[in-house]
Amino acid sequence: MRPGAFCCLVLLFATGAAIANQVPPGSSPGLTGPQMRADLVYLRDVFGTKDKSFDARSHAAFDSFVNDAIGHVDSLDSPQFALDVARAVAIPHNTHTAAYPQAYFHSLPLRLWWFADGLYVVKAHPDFANLIGARIEKFGELAPQEALRRLRPYISGHEPWATWYSANWLVFLEPLHAIGASTSDDKANITFRLADGTEKTLQMQVRPSPDPTPNHELWAALIPDAKSLPHRWPHALDTTVVPLTYQQPVDLSGEVIGADRHVLYIRSNMIEPIGSESFDQKMTVIQQMLLKERPANIVVDLRLNTGGNFFNTLMFSEGLPRLVRKGGRVLVLVDGVTLSAAIVTAARLKYFGAGRTVFVGSPVADPGGFWAEGGNLTLPNSKIRVSYALQFEDWSKGCDDLDRCYWPSVAFGVKNVSLAPDILVQPRYADYAAGRDPVLAAALARVR
Repeated sequence: MRPGAFCCLVLLFATGAAIANQVPPGSSPGLTGPQMRADLVYLRDVFGTKDKSFDARSHAAFDSFVNDAIGHVDSLDSPQFALDVARAVAIPHNTHTAAYPQAYFHSLPLRLWWFADGLYVVKAHPDFANLIGARIEKFGELAPQEALRRLRPYISGHEPWATWYSANWLVFLEPLHAIGASTSDDKANITFRLADGTEKTLQMQVRPSPDPTPNHELWAALIPDAKSLPHRWPHALDTTVVPLTYQQPVDLSGEVIGADRHVLYIRSNMIEPIGSESFDQKMTVIQQMLLKERPANIVVDLRLNTGGNFFNTLMFSEGLPRLVRKGGRVLVLVDGVTLSAAIVTAARLKYFGAGRTVFVGSPVADPGGFWAEGGNLTLPNSKIRVSYALQFEDWSKGCDDLDRCYWPSVAFGVKNVSLAPDILVQPRYADYAAGRDPVLAAALARVR
């Protein structure tokens, strides 16, 4: 829930995961046993009774886990406590029900991302710039997929989201130690497959200085910082033309692309304003462009979009497919970060496209049914933020029951919409590093 004069409207209308800028890793002080115990009791008795995504079985598991943690809290250090909080909150596997304990972890001097062919270094502290483009072969003795499997209980959400989100967690020393990928909290042996094909194992320690990026969204590693940013970390895309989807985040933008200017490309990273212009003002620009250019086809890029307020796109998602020329298509680009209000927008574009809307990319973050529309709590002593969900909605099967479902999903909902990609495209690292966008290329190939 975001602050503002219309807080009650935000509580009712905002559909978005609580993905705020993270607290700098490793910045929180140590906690005493009584402080941790009090926070765990608060987690059980306040958060545990507020969040509605727990069913009877998962709620029993949550209570059992937290009670066990309370029972041995005096043996925990602060990072272990933070990991227990994350694991407890992740039990219902609901993306909007999550904990943000990063301040209790220390980070390696790397930023990682999953591609179709593995986990790669896409950004690094200047002292480790030679590792950019390296593929992670092992964390200690664990292959990356095994590390992901062991880390999974600490990460909220369904599989596509949890996979991408793990790229952030796999640079934290304390979680790596917890899953058996290292022998201590202050260093980890990591084996890299370098760009030249050679294999190298390094003992990695905490980063020498923080990543100065102003954008700490989970997908920010994919987007290079401005060259003028002081102390910026080198990036994989520094020496190539940056594809449209990896340029600086936007709430809404549009441009005509293609040799014959027959495709309107619309991009969004957030379904609410980023700058001073309202979403309505941006939408008006898109509408004028659409009516002036009369493109034969439209691409709506919702990759790297974690949601926002889906009321901003209700008219857009219903009307846009009707404005495409006869025989044209709406191609919606999606990935494992496409979440919440972005899923709502995609589902409605497909429903109102009546067979003319095509999804291109990889599976979206959540299934069509999920719990959202909640808020945030802060544990009193540790200050760890936890997000909770209050309302159920289903943008795939549909939801007609007002006693069960969030009322806007009943009023504006759609039914029988498949959220699976019609054209499955999962980029490889070599494409990304060369500035190629195979997802957009596949969409454009469909309309030629």
